[in-house]
Amino acid sequence: MGEGVGDEEHVDRLAGRVVGVSTSYGPVPVRVPIMRINCVLLANGDKQEVVELTQHLERTLLDIGKVVVANTLAEAIKLTAVESPDVVLLELDLDDSKNLATLRAVRDKTEAAVVVIHQGEDEVLGVQAVREGADDFVFRQDLTARSLRAILLHALARRHRQSLACRVDQKLEALTTLAGV
Repeated sequence: MGEGVGDEEHVDRLAGRVVGVSTSYGPVPVRVPIMRINCVLLANGDKQEVVELTQHLERTLLDIGKVVVANTLAEAIKLTAVESPDVVLLELDLDDSKNLATLRAVRDKTEAAVVVIHQGEDEVLGVQAVREGADDFVFRQDLTARSLRAILLHALARRHRQSLACRVDQKLEALTTLAGV
């Protein structure tokens, strides 16, 4: 990276992290290790959307280890077992599965955060998807790299809170059993 007159670092005021450097050549983004995401499973049968979503993931400035792609529900289920993704970005309409059945099948096989990315404008479907276990829902046409970063962080935080709550419930149940209550 070249040094230029007036170089300065842009700092995220909340986190105090360097998020970019301005040089005389313009701003240069810096990858922010806000959170390590080891694996993202992208389940989408549309090759062009896969390319666009992958580009969005690259521009989120998150530390993503790898992105694996499934074109069908069968591939997605197999990859959830093999790769243990942290997040599944799921299109509901795959070649071998449609609508909420796709979400149910994936949710049954993984504890990963599941974000439904759907082409269309059916807001009722979004509400139903969240009720059926999606951690978030977004319309494909509304997605940007910035919104994807926020959605991923929110979904992972939500999944983490649910996991902690489940562990607390298990411990309380064990204590209740031991106490004979």
